[in-house]
Amino acid sequence: MRQSAHSTTAARPEHEALLLCARADWDDEAAHALAGALSRVGDGQALVDLAIRHGMLGLLAARAVEAAPHGCPAGLIERLTPLGRTSAHRNLRLAGQLFRVLDALREAAVPAVPFKGPLLAQTAYGDVALRHFADLDLLVESHSVADARRILLDLGYRVIASQRDVADRRLLDGECELVFEADDGRVDVELHWRVGPRFAGAAVAAEPLIARAEPVDLLGRQVSSLRADDLFVVLCVHGAAHRWDALELIAAVARTIDGFGGEWPPALARARSFACLRRCLIGALLARDVAGASLPAPLERAAERDAGAVRLAHRARVALFTRPPSRTPGGGLEGLLWQAQAMDTPSARVRHLASRVLTPGARDWRVIAIPPRLSGLYYVVRPLRLAAQYRRRGR
Repeated sequence: MRQSAHSTTAARPEHEALLLCARADWDDEAAHALAGALSRVGDGQALVDLAIRHGMLGLLAARAVEAAPHGCPAGLIERLTPLGRTSAHRNLRLAGQLFRVLDALREAAVPAVPFKGPLLAQTAYGDVALRHFADLDLLVESHSVADARRILLDLGYRVIASQRDVADRRLLDGECELVFEADDGRVDVELHWRVGPRFAGAAVAAEPLIARAEPVDLLGRQVSSLRADDLFVVLCVHGAAHRWDALELIAAVARTIDGFGGEWPPALARARSFACLRRCLIGALLARDVAGASLPAPLERAAERDAGAVRLAHRARVALFTRPPSRTPGGGLEGLLWQAQAMDTPSARVRHLASRVLTPGARDWRVIAIPPRLSGLYYVVRPLRLAAQYRRRGR
């Protein structure tokens, strides 16, 4: 089991246990260490809750079974095994829903590429049961959003309330995704025409990603998947949008780096072309320092040379188990500033801040209805709403 000079310090045994489960270089030594950490866990429910919070329940259940010969507490295995089985059954059910949606989109000639969800579980961990996910994410081209919306409505899904009455053009300009829910509330489907934080400035468009997608096997079915270097970019952009607030985000990046068989200089050039190189370097540093990934020399050199990436990776690492979940998407004002610092250039940081502060989105449209001919007033409403929101939280 590789060790890093920058490895995250586990404050409690449940932290140590999840960090061991997240390691890219899982081996017998890690299994022995996990058994020791689990034997020191005093509150099994706190461990389960933390694993769910960090998307690690499936990995924890599987790794605990593998650690059993090393003295993993039998009672804890008995507690985790049915939870892992339930999670696996849920993942398989969601995979079936994914196939249903993909079949309908394919029949209508709407290109769509799944990412995250069961496909990432398969590519990162080799098993759809080992990754906790709450919804199904699909990349679609922006000009196909209207067709994809109609198809999902025909399948019985409905647009979430905050986006239901919003025109497609407004959504395309101000948001990155259109979210659907099933009538039973058991599955959400998100159509992404960009990946990243809300609004276009710092997000990666779906079209170039879809153009390079490759077929892979998922549970005996051929589906389109992102190329490994594009998946690395997408995971890092997504992780940065959430300030790397869940351990599984880092674990998946670590597995993606370890499994990448291509050349890293072209991969880094592609990240730079998407204007998200620093976010990728932050993800690489976290994969190394938190999950034990072995970084190829070109990637490690680039990451260590970017002082901003090193600083933000350190902050994310320190906050991993100490920062409470944010009450707002993106982390409020603190998250806004963090994301701005993760941009590649000073001008990109200014554009990001201006876009996030001024560009109206679904929450602004829900607060007040302005006639279309006066829609420019939303650019006044949004900063006023944000100012009031942050002032209330500062009290």
